[in-house]
Amino acid sequence: MLFSVALPVQSALPPRYQNVIDLEAMTKFIKQHPKVASSLEAINVRNATVRFGSDCKVMFKREGPIVIGPAGPLVFKESSCPID
Repeated sequence: MLFSVALPVQSALPPRYQNVIDLEAMTKFIKQHPKVASSLEAINVRNATVRFGSDCKVMFKREGPIVIGPAGPLVFKESSCPID
């Protein structure tokens, strides 16, 4: 006789860990773009955005499809102003 047991699968890291990973990706981007770094106003991890300059915003997106396992890394999506 065979029995099948369904166990819950953790599909993402807890927010405290994922937030740190996302923040590191965003700060790495800021460090690589002096114009953004020199006029930085705010980092919003929840919305994956960085505000800089006079009302400029950098937006990030999650890379790759979400499947079982940790969420994909944040990558640059677009900016409302030139970043270089």
